[in-house]
Amino acid sequence: AEAGPIVTLPENFEIVTPRELPPPEPRKETKWEKFAKERGMGPKGKRDRKVFDEGTGEWAFRHGYQKANSKDVEWPIMEVKRNDDPFAE
Repeated sequence: AEAGPIVTLPENFEIVTPRELPPPEPRKETKWEKFAKERGMGPKGKRDRKVFDEGTGEWAFRHGYQKANSKDVEWPIMEVKRNDDPFAE
């Protein structure tokens, strides 16, 4: 009544199924890719979200709120009366 192993499978058991289509051929190089390779041009890198702000000495966002190297900090909005010169200090 006690049955041992009925079937022993080989260790490297692998089912190889045939492909429906042949594997794709390697893609041909376009004229631009050939030209860029001759000139030694590589792909452009992705631009970082943060850049180094030399005014504050910290890393800040490239665009938007509190962006780096913004001119808003240098020229704040000032109230000027009618006959006053806004550029005279």
